Parts: sequence; structure tokens; C-alpha cells
Amino acid sequence: MLEEETDDFDYQGYLIFNGVYRTDLHQGSEYQGGIYDAESQLIGDLGRFEDTERDSDKGVIKLLLRDFFRDDDSVSGGLEELANNLIAIRFLYEDRIEKEAYVPDEEKLQTVEIPVVNDADIYWNYPNYMYFRGAKDDVAEAIDYTSSLLGADVATDGGSSASSIQPTGFSRFRPVSFDSDFLLWLFQHQYNDNDPPASAIEIDTLTDATVTGDVDVWGGNNVVGDTSQLIESPPLLSAILQNKSLKMIEGGFAINDNTLQSEIQTNKVHVKSSVKSIKRANDTRRMALSIQFLNELVDLENHWDNLNPQDKYPSYDFFLDLFDTCRDQGMTLDSISEPLRREYCNKRGDPDQEWDL
Repeated sequence: MLEEETDDFDYQGYLIFNGVYRTDLHQGSEYQGGIYDAESQLIGDLGRFEDTERDSDKGVIKLLLRDFFRDDDSVSGGLEELANNLIAIRFLYEDRIEKEAYVPDEEKLQTVEIPVVNDADIYWNYPNYMYFRGAKDDVAEAIDYTSSLLGADVATDGGSSASSIQPTGFSRFRPVSFDSDFLLWLFQHQYNDNDPPASAIEIDTLTDATVTGDVDVWGGNNVVGDTSQLIESPPLLSAILQNKSLKMIEGGFAINDNTLQSEIQTNKVHVKSSVKSIKRANDTRRMALSIQFLNELVDLENHWDNLNPQDKYPSYDFFLDLFDTCRDQGMTLDSISEPLRREYCNKRGDPDQEWDL
């Protein structure tokens, strides 16, 4: 089969992960035999992509990223241990586009179909999480192809249901959603100047955010960016107090001695390669740092998801503090949105009087 055989690992495009998935295996799954058996099984099930004499226009090639992690001296300080659980492959699929071209025996330009090969990278942190890196449409193709062949059908509700096609594949193939309440929880920790518990991630600073909701003086969607004082930004704080939902936060997230500028959206994570610790790193170290960050982030989301409601959702005091900060910054609001107070009172299971309801 084709493998990526180069002296140095490199990648095309950006460190944008348009799919983050939780993978659960069937009891007795053929993927439970360890990382090397799982890798062979995965490549066999997805099929090899060959330039010639292949029956399908879709398939994968193996990436030697695990070897690069172990051999690159810059992948150190615990990063090299990522190789112990990493399976890396590249999904490729052939598409055709129409172009105007001259063809033999024709004097005028003709519309012809040109074959093009698109790709998306798949990084499986075996056996728990699978990350898809690439353009949105290419990742969608990779996810559809992978889920259809591994016995896990992605459900419309964001979960997954086991397929009867391959009962020895995955029992669940579920997207990890960094929903607005999780983003608000991260924002709350930064606002209160403490780091999230049970995680190696420390929030160095938050610089950008996007919220969406009903139209107000700032509009329906608010984008606040390029500020070192996001936690004191009146447009953002007032939007939260008017029951708008966080859809994106960006900032510097530190793990050990490395800080990554990362944008976290509901269904996407973008690690910015032009700033912070990753700026001068080679591609191998950049990928190692990105995968380490994703591992910690999905573990943190799982920790948050299992918290009791009193710790999972902010108290009324937090929103009162935001209200006071807005006032200190010269912006006066009439009140904190009643729908917001009702929503979080119910989510926490608090008495109505604690939220002035």
C-alpha cells in the first residue's frame, strides 16, 4: 500500500479540525487487539487508495506520523508518548470538475471533466477519540465514508447508532460538541481567574468570542475580537446577560510549558500555527502539540459533561458580577434577562427566589 515516505513530516493547509469524534468499540470488536492490529484492521476496512488499478475512487494511505513523533528530537517533554496511542491515515477521494480545454481533433474549446483528488487527515487517539483535519467538505466526506464502513451510523441527533453491517466495528461514533454552556464554563473560569479542574489545560488569556441570539443594539450576532480584556468587554458581557449564546471563544491555552492560540467552536477546533509556542516549531511538533491539546480538550469536555448541575452551570452571582462589570465599564443595562435567569435556575435546580424570579 502507499505510505507517506518522506524525510520530514508535513501537512497542507491549516490545523483546522472540522470533526472531533468519540469512538466506542463493540464488545469483541476486531479493533480491540491493540494499536497495531487496529491500524491494520482500519486500513483494511477503509480500503487502500491507489493511483492505478483500484476499484474505488475513495480510500486511505497510512501516514508515518507515529514514527516521526518518536524520531523527532523536538517532540519531547512527554509529547513523544502520544505515539503510543496514535493511528494516522489520510483519506483521499477522487472528484471531477469541469474545465474548458482544447482536445485532439477539435478547434474550439471543449468542456471536459478533470479528475482531482481531495483529502482529509484522520488521527485516531486509540481507542477513544478520532480527529478529522481538513476543509469542511473534505472532512464531511471522510466522516461519511468512515462511519458507513466501520459499523457506526452517525445519527441526526448528533449521537450514533450501531449498524448491523459490521457488528464487530464501532458501537458508537459520536461527535464531541463544544456547546455554548461548555464555552461559558471556560469563560467563567477565566473571568474568575482560575483554571479548569481535572485538566492539564490552563487558560492564559481569552481574546475573541462570537455570540448569537436575538437582535439588540449590537445586532443579532456579536463578534468581539483582538482584545486582551475579553472578560471585561461590554459588548460581550451585555450579550451574555441578554441570553445570547457563546458559539466561539479563542485565546491562549497553556499545557505544561507550551501555549497555543486556539479557536474553539461548537464543532470545530482551529489551532493557530502563526502565534505562541507553535510559531517556530516544525510540522511534526505542531501536529504533536495540536493532538495533545485536542486530547486534553475532549477529556475536559467529558469532565464538564459529567459534573453535577451546581458545578456545571454558573450561579446567579456570576451573572450579577458580569452586570457590575458592565456598569464599571460605563455601560448600564436595565436588568439581567429574565429568560436567562429562568434557564439557568432550571438547569441548576435552584429555588426561584435565588434568581429573583
